Amino acid sequence: MQITLTLFCVLWWLLGVVMLVNLWMVKSLAKLPLREREEWPSLTIVAPACNEAESLEVAIKRRLQSTYPNLRILLINDRSTDNTGEIAEQLASQDDRLEVLHNKELPEGWLGKVNVLRLRAEQAESDWILFSDADVVIEPGALRRAVSYCETQKTFSEGAVERNE
Repeated sequence: MQITLTLFCVLWWLLGVVMLVNLWMVKSLAKLPLREREEWPSLTIVAPACNEAESLEVAIKRRLQSTYPNLRILLINDRSTDNTGEIAEQLASQDDRLEVLHNKELPEGWLGKVNVLRLRAEQAESDWILFSDADVVIEPGALRRAVSYCETQKTFSEGAVERNE
């Protein structure tokens, strides 16, 4: 019994060390350099929203304040029962970079969020697609840093999935 408990404690400690090393190795997006360039690839943010009326307006307005060129936001109102759809439409009427789709039913065998992400990914015509919940606030410069980082990483550029057209 004592050997089992000791072994368990050692394994638990090793797991903690591995987790700390992994956290230390993860790069913080905020610490990456913000590169300037003349042309940026197109970027589409695909954002599902379900009953997010309380936080949606602030988050989407912050996204629309982004200085990222070639930005498009595809927001999916996924069967919301609050006024998420109305807020999204009102915001879209003020900025043509925002497009809203209202998903009213769920196909058999699909989960809500997965289904709407699939729907919008099929409609996204851009070099990069970012899947993000609609109520996430994106900090200024984060999109430029993320795209720059992804483009410099060999694994991302060489391992990218080609679209079937």
